[in-house]
Amino acid sequence: MATGKKKIVVYADWINNFESLNDDEAGRLIKHFFRYVNDLNPQSDRLTELMFVPIKATLKRDLKKYEEICAQNSTNGSKGGRPKKTEQNQNKPNGLNKNRNKAKKADSDSDSDIKTIPSVDEFVAYGLSLVEDVSVDALRLKHQSWLVNDWCTNKDGKQRKIKNWKSTLTNTITYLPKQAKQEKTAEQELYENVMKKLHGNDTATRT
Repeated sequence: MATGKKKIVVYADWINNFESLNDDEAGRLIKHFFRYVNDLNPQSDRLTELMFVPIKATLKRDLKKYEEICAQNSTNGSKGGRPKKTEQNQNKPNGLNKNRNKAKKADSDSDSDIKTIPSVDEFVAYGLSLVEDVSVDALRLKHQSWLVNDWCTNKDGKQRKIKNWKSTLTNTITYLPKQAKQEKTAEQELYENVMKKLHGNDTATRT
């Protein structure tokens, strides 16, 4: 965490990560979480590390925003704080005020988009409902890459905010590799065990 930062945001949909674990596994995950936010560089077992990936990406995204706000506040402070309202500013045409309101609404919409980010398990399950033999690892990597990029896609060298992740995944999934017909790796078996706890045997066997 950043120096002096004592608070973090905990998201309600993280419950999906914990509900899929037994009490011992969930205990290890929450301990890993607190050690991470206190800069203790935790090391844990593979399952804990796997379940912590989406949480870690969200924490990094929030930390980046926090640092940007701190930098902006520092800049404003060096200039004497926020500029005072002048008579000219108070008498601006209504059209400019409308544009300002639109900008505020756009910021609000952007914040609401963040709240629609699915858990990795929901993301994988939806991908499998579209293409049964798509690689689970490829879906997980796609989810992680969007998280790392602040829930944006990179097209033609430009980042674009994902407003409807299901529609975006539907358009993207045809380019993802298929599940290889070979003996399952230990990581794949581990992931399937997590999926069984979340969705039952039918969903897990499809991966």
